[in-house]
Amino acid sequence: MHICIVSPVEINNRESWGGIHTHTEMLCKILVKLGHSVTLIVPSYSETVGVQLYQGIHIITINESQSKVANCMWLRKEIQSFLSLHNQNSFDCIFSEGNAGYELMKEKSIAKLPFFYFIHVPSFMHFYNNWKEVCNLRIFI
Repeated sequence: MHICIVSPVEINNRESWGGIHTHTEMLCKILVKLGHSVTLIVPSYSETVGVQLYQGIHIITINESQSKVANCMWLRKEIQSFLSLHNQNSFDCIFSEGNAGYELMKEKSIAKLPFFYFIHVPSFMHFYNNWKEVCNLRIFI
C-alpha cells in the first residue's frame, strides 16, 4: 500500500521528542517493515525543508514554523503538498497524528480515501464540553 501520514512533529529531528513523535516514528517504521510505501508530511521546525529519505520513509518537510505548534498556514500547505503528491502517485489511505489531518478530512476530492485519525491529547475544552454534555465523570474513562 502507498500510505500518507501527516504529523505535527519531525521524526528525524533528534531535538524533538514526546508521545506523538514516538508514535509517528514507530508507526512509520512498522509500516515500512511490513513492505508499505510510507510518505510522511510534517512541518519543519528547523532548517530542514524539502524531500528526504529517512530509514525507508519519504519525509516531506514544509517550512512553516514560527511557533512550536502546527498552525493554519501549515495546514493549508499540507493540503497543497498532499494533493500534489496524490495526483502524481495516488495514496491508498491517510493516517493523521493528532489534528494534523483536520483540513485534509474536509477535502472533497479525497473523500473516498480511508482516513485513520489518532487523537493523542484531547484538550481541556474537549473534556469540559463533554462534561457539560454528559455531566458525569465517565468522560474521563
